[in-house]
Amino acid sequence: QGSSEAPAPEWEILGHYAEACNCEVGCPCIYKSPASHGECQATLAFSVTRGHYGALDLSRLQMVVVGEIAKGGFVTYYVDEQATPKQQEALTGIFRGIFGMLSKNDLGVKAVPIQMDVLSQDSVKKTRGVTIPGILELEVEKVTGLDGQEPTRVQNPVHFINELLVAKSNKYRFKDQGQSWEYSGRSGFHGEFFFSSLFFK
Repeated sequence: QGSSEAPAPEWEILGHYAEACNCEVGCPCIYKSPASHGECQATLAFSVTRGHYGALDLSRLQMVVVGEIAKGGFVTYYVDEQATPKQQEALTGIFRGIFGMLSKNDLGVKAVPIQMDVLSQDSVKKTRGVTIPGILELEVEKVTGLDGQEPTRVQNPVHFINELLVAKSNKYRFKDQGQSWEYSGRSGFHGEFFFSSLFFK
């Protein structure tokens, strides 16, 4: 009798999210419109506050996805160097499964130190920041609405997160994989994410 492969473990991760790209504030991509400048050079950063892959704990780890979403674009992944090899493998598998559709040009995965300054979106703190020394530096600040107090929210966007807080980049620099860009005053988002094997097969 032939042997069958064991089913993949169930998994879920949740936590805080920060994003920056080169589009104008509000990023038209989340409304199924063309990118502001021909391509969307985006960084998606995830601080996992709680998570697991089967019995493997994934809590308190970071993951960053960088991509150029355009014809001939690319996607590359940065996993927390503090994660064990098994944790790195699990996180990389999860994020490639979700974000691999951004581009067929996968430039690979690097284990790096990732510093994320992210608090709950209910915090009075207006900024979220992400740093990978020598590779990435970004800070995005929440945009307040008409009342001057509450952040501007986008619900049910064309995005992996169902509610985003609109933000603007104070700084956004990336240099790696033969790619380099630097922007400020462009689009950003804050959010809270929940991904699960129940939704991503």
